[in-house]
Amino acid sequence: MKVIALKSYRTGYLGFLEEPGHYVFFSCARHGAIKRVKSYDKTDFFNLDHFLSVITKFVPRRFFLEEGVEIGTLSARELDQISKEKL
Repeated sequence: MKVIALKSYRTGYLGFLEEPGHYVFFSCARHGAIKRVKSYDKTDFFNLDHFLSVITKFVPRRFFLEEGVEIGTLSARELDQISKEKL
């Protein structure tokens, strides 16, 4: 799975994942609680660019990373590391 968007807040993170069959909007609290808020089926989009063109009507483009970051598991620790390197 890849983190394709990440926004850091005082209380945690919001972001998007790219998984094999879905794009997933998630929230992650600083204490580690993770919630998969909404899932978008990839078959509803031609490709990632098409997904971005649709979702950026609701989420600013600057929210998205230039390149996705592969992660093994979604955790606050992984997101802290990405935030330090990419944001």
